[in-house]
Amino acid sequence: MEGNQPPLPVFALETYLRLLAQNITDVLWVLDLDTGYFRYISPSVERLRGISVPEALTQGLEKALTPASLAYLSGVLPERIAEVRQGQAKVYRDELEQPCKDGSTVWTETVSCPVINPENGHLEVCGITRDISERRAMEEALRKSEEQLRQSQKLEAIGQLAGGVAHDFNNLLTVIISSAELLSMRLPTDDPCSRFTAEILDAGDRAAALTRQLLAFSRKQVLAPEVLDLNDAIDDIAKMLRRLIGENILLTTLLSPDICRVKVDPGQLEQVIINLAVNARDAMPGGGRLIIETSDAQLDATYCRTRPESRPGRYALLSLIDTGVGMSAEVKARIFEPFFTTKGTGLGTGLGLATVFGIIRQSEGHIEVDSEVGAGTAFRIYLPASEAPAATPAAAAAQRDGRGSETILLVEDEEPVRKLACLALEASGYQVLAAGNGREALDLAAAPNTRVDLLLTDVVMPELGGPELAARLQQLCPAIKVLYMSGYIGDTLLRHGFSTPSDSFLQKPFSPNSLVRKVRELLDGAKGPAA
Repeated sequence: MEGNQPPLPVFALETYLRLLAQNITDVLWVLDLDTGYFRYISPSVERLRGISVPEALTQGLEKALTPASLAYLSGVLPERIAEVRQGQAKVYRDELEQPCKDGSTVWTETVSCPVINPENGHLEVCGITRDISERRAMEEALRKSEEQLRQSQKLEAIGQLAGGVAHDFNNLLTVIISSAELLSMRLPTDDPCSRFTAEILDAGDRAAALTRQLLAFSRKQVLAPEVLDLNDAIDDIAKMLRRLIGENILLTTLLSPDICRVKVDPGQLEQVIINLAVNARDAMPGGGRLIIETSDAQLDATYCRTRPESRPGRYALLSLIDTGVGMSAEVKARIFEPFFTTKGTGLGTGLGLATVFGIIRQSEGHIEVDSEVGAGTAFRIYLPASEAPAATPAAAAAQRDGRGSETILLVEDEEPVRKLACLALEASGYQVLAAGNGREALDLAAAPNTRVDLLLTDVVMPELGGPELAARLQQLCPAIKVLYMSGYIGDTLLRHGFSTPSDSFLQKPFSPNSLVRKVRELLDGAKGPAA
């Protein structure tokens, strides 16, 4: 029976333990705490740290740990020693960083037990150390991935809020800009009040620019992407940047000749580069260097696993690197939040980098930031490669005065916007049927002897939204034209394919002139039989 087997002789047990210690991949050791030197260490220390057993035995504890790990161990040892002296010895588990002979470090998990040597009364610790560098790297990658996911979710939530604010604000701006423009049209050119309407229009335009930045951050703006040679685009922008950043900053471009083409909105790309260049300029008040660099990049699954917003594939990498003051980790974690700024009052809106973030994400790219205080900042932008040929400049469309006599069915739940749009259309000769919601619009369109040439509708409305209303009206009037208007590209519009400019979409805020021109363009395109 197994239970009746005699115990191993002491000499045999020692032989087996010696074989185990000499061949195990973990490091077995005995440390004399009174002297600080190892009494025994197994040969696997060479595999772990690249040093021989004799070297390890002469190094002592101080050289066996990095300063941080030594400080940690020095902090917990007194309590452990006290427990041993009181006969309460335990087994302890620690994660410690150890230096290697080649200058690198290795993370280890150490299981140890302090004991008192009965022969000399010295306090000794016996233990086993295992290499956990790979596990630590995986844990760190997972932590960074979770942190980036949380940051991405946070920015997504802020973006939803920003998009909603921009939507409501754009309705107000539509009323302000339209009212000022209509009033300006009625005033004589020499009227003293003309300067006030000009100020209102100027302020309205600046406010509209702010809402466009909010929409860029929330990725709810309309883009006009083109296939571009990134190097050519940067060459054009660099001419303007040299005047913008000043003579005390050296601008250098390092453009790879083999870079892939990208599909982006040229105007938005210019805005991204200008915003980053201005930030770099402000970070170098005493002068410095700004480098704009391009290269090809291939992102694999391993890279993308720790960056939830990225996708594997070929990218064009656009880097902007400055020699400025740099950022702390706390600042770097918040730079893409709208209205967050480290600049003084009146020196920035806090929307520049938020706009950059939104444009890049809406262009299906992603952006990374490396920065340290006193060591400058590097923004790296990855834009997906495009295999399509580069676009050629399109011929400018003929300008129209916007006047007409057709019947427009206007549907808008915001009464001030509805009234102003109605005034603008009627002033240009159109017949307007105005409704405050989709139900009223259906009733108006169904009235006897009613002919509707174009439906002008808001997108998001109570009960019946614009796309649903258009679908119902097109069943009754197959030839009816549809023009949507909205303050932002929300999920409803994205589902209907309005992430890029369309003849059938008008972005709020709009002026009366832009409204009637858009209506005229749509009515003049591909005329069909009236319903």
